[in-house]
Amino acid sequence: MKTKQIALYIFISLLFFSNNGFSQKLNGDYAQFLKETQQNSEDPSRSDFVWWIPVEFWRLTLQQNDDFTQDQIDILANMMSKYTIFAVTEGQWSEKNGTKYASYEDLKSTIQLVCQDTIHLVPFDEKNLEPPVQTLLASFQPLLKNMAGKSGENLHFFVFNGTDVSGNRTADPYSKTRVHLSLNKKDFYWKTPLGSIAPLKICPQDGEKLNGSWDFCPYHGVKLIAQ
Repeated sequence: MKTKQIALYIFISLLFFSNNGFSQKLNGDYAQFLKETQQNSEDPSRSDFVWWIPVEFWRLTLQQNDDFTQDQIDILANMMSKYTIFAVTEGQWSEKNGTKYASYEDLKSTIQLVCQDTIHLVPFDEKNLEPPVQTLLASFQPLLKNMAGKSGENLHFFVFNGTDVSGNRTADPYSKTRVHLSLNKKDFYWKTPLGSIAPLKICPQDGEKLNGSWDFCPYHGVKLIAQ
């Protein structure tokens, strides 16, 4: 399985199917997953974009393409499960200078993944990543530039340890906690479990299958039953 082939397919998929402002929907679950893992600044003068990329992203994306076998997908997913990845763009617009983007070095000096609200992790140096991971992430840069211009060109990847000392995931999309990324005195939170991938729950009153991140039925107020 060629890493450049994977990178090309993934970002062609995102070009047409994601919800990050320059894409369209594929299907409910996949589109919702992308929407849940991406955050944009609400300040119109800023071009901030933060994307949490858990291992489930690689599985969901490659499963859309029949060219990849389940064994190939599992190999890639197992490799990427060692890491927690975020992609970040930070830009400030001014009428005089246009948009000025933060460099990789500037972002790396401030970015931290906060675990259990107390443990602050810093990203790996790129040279310490496995060679296939380095190649995969490096293959994205020219594709991102073609897709989103300067914004894509200034999207930088930061890779953290995927598990803590106890073997738990440092950013778990299925846990009943939250994912916390600190960046340049700003905090980004993702509430988990992510509804797009959490197993559906059943309303005991009418048997309807509902969002797996919900605890109670919004229509009847009763506690949902996990499948």
